[in-house]
Amino acid sequence: MASPRKSRSLALNIGLILIGAGLIFVGLKSSGPLGEWFARLWPIFLILAGVIRLIGFAVSRRPASPFAAMLLILAGVAVMAVRANAGSSFLELYGRYWPSILLLYGAIELTRFYSHKRSDGAPPKVFSVLRVILILSIIATGVIASRLPAQQSGVRGELHTAPVNLTR
Repeated sequence: MASPRKSRSLALNIGLILIGAGLIFVGLKSSGPLGEWFARLWPIFLILAGVIRLIGFAVSRRPASPFAAMLLILAGVAVMAVRANAGSSFLELYGRYWPSILLLYGAIELTRFYSHKRSDGAPPKVFSVLRVILILSIIATGVIASRLPAQQSGVRGELHTAPVNLTR
C-alpha cells in the first residue's frame, strides 16, 4: 500500500502534468498546422494511456484493476467517434458503436482472467450475475439505440414543433 507521502507526491505530479498539458494545448492551438493536427488527434493519447495501463495490469498488476484503462480507452474512442460524426446525437453514435463497447469489455475481462497469477489468490470468476446483467444491458440498449429513427423528436436535442395557425 502506498504511503500518504507517496500518494501526495503522485497527486502533485499528476496535477503538474495536467497543467503542463493544458499549457501545451493552448500554445499549440495557435501555432498553425502542427497545433491543428495535435488538436484533432489528442484522443489517441487517451487510448494509448489506456492501453499502457492495461498492459501494466496484465504484466505486473499495477494498476490493481483494469477499470481505469477501460475508461481511458472508452473516452478516447468516444471523443474520436463524436469528432468523426459531428452531426450525430449521442444515441445515434451509441447505436452505431455499441459493439465496440462490448468488444472492449470482453478484451479487458479476457486480460483480467488470463493474466491472473496464482500469487494473486483465487482465480477470477468468468461469469457472475453482475457481468451477465452488464453484458445484456449493453446489448439491449445498443440494439434499441440502433433501431431508433434518427428523425425522432428530441433525439438530436432539437425541438421539432408543428407550425401554429393563428388565423381562424
